[in-house]
Amino acid sequence: MKERIIQLVHFLMTSPQFTSVVGERLFPLIADEGVKGIYAIYVIGSVPVSKDGGREYNAGLQVYFPQNKFTEMVEFGDTLTDLLNSKSEYDVGPVDMDYSDRAKSPYMTLPFNID
Repeated sequence: MKERIIQLVHFLMTSPQFTSVVGERLFPLIADEGVKGIYAIYVIGSVPVSKDGGREYNAGLQVYFPQNKFTEMVEFGDTLTDLLNSKSEYDVGPVDMDYSDRAKSPYMTLPFNID
C-alpha cells in the first residue's frame, strides 16, 4: 500500500492541473494546523485480496476551498476527475460536494479505486 500512496502523491504533485490550484498543500488524513488557502487531504485503504491474487485500493481525495470559491470548487472537481481518469489505474466515482454548513470550509470529495 505504501507504494500506491507514493505513486498517488507523486502523480498529483507533478500535475500542473493539481498544483496550480492546491500548490503543495496536500496532506495525509488531516491538514496541518493553520493551513491557509485551498488544500487537499488524501486517504487510502485496501480491499481484501481476491481469489486471483489481485488487490484493489480504495482512496479518497478531499479538497477544501474558502467559502466564496464555490464555482472554482465545481470546476476543479471536473478537472480532478479528468486528471485521475486519464490514468488507467484510477477509477473515479461521483464527486460529492458539501457546502451546507457555513461554519466550515466547503469541500469536495472524490472517491476512487486504484487497480
